[in-house]
Amino acid sequence: MGRSVALVQRPKLAAPCGCLEGQRPGSRVEAFANRGAQTVIVRRLTGTDARTFRQVRLDGLKAHPDAFASSWEDEVEHALSWFEERLDSGYVAGCELDGRLVAVAGLHRSEGLKTRHRGGVWGVYVTTQARGHGVGSRLIERIIAEARGALEELSLSVAAHNEAAFVSTSRSALSASTRTRSRSAMPTSTKSG
Repeated sequence: MGRSVALVQRPKLAAPCGCLEGQRPGSRVEAFANRGAQTVIVRRLTGTDARTFRQVRLDGLKAHPDAFASSWEDEVEHALSWFEERLDSGYVAGCELDGRLVAVAGLHRSEGLKTRHRGGVWGVYVTTQARGHGVGSRLIERIIAEARGALEELSLSVAAHNEAAFVSTSRSALSASTRTRSRSAMPTSTKSG
């Protein structure tokens, strides 16, 4: 069984996220230098990133099959165009470390009338060589920022045995929750269970 971390925001904040409403936001890119003076860029991935996204995604599925709902066997069969469409039709963020894609995560929004205020983080993967550089936390923070204002609930699940991912995502959600509370003065909580 997995563990969940949820960021719950009520009411919706004032700054809506256009891409979740079908509008594409500008090319927002965040760059920073981490402890090792390496340049890390966090940005939205597009169809032009499909080849590198596919490789990182397949590496994650193969190396950690128990961490994902999808399987390597299913996704390796998809053509590159399938990955392009997935990137262009949804929101997927990526982290580049010194120009190389090393981490990915997606944001899913429920489509039902009664559930479209809910979303989920999917497909989070940080390559082995990029772990310990803070890219996973930056990626989760970017996903939370993208969801803020458009969603009231954002959840993600972490495999029960993946303590490092649970701690990292919990810390990111708590940090985002604290920033939300100071901006909105409304109760915001993180839940795990």
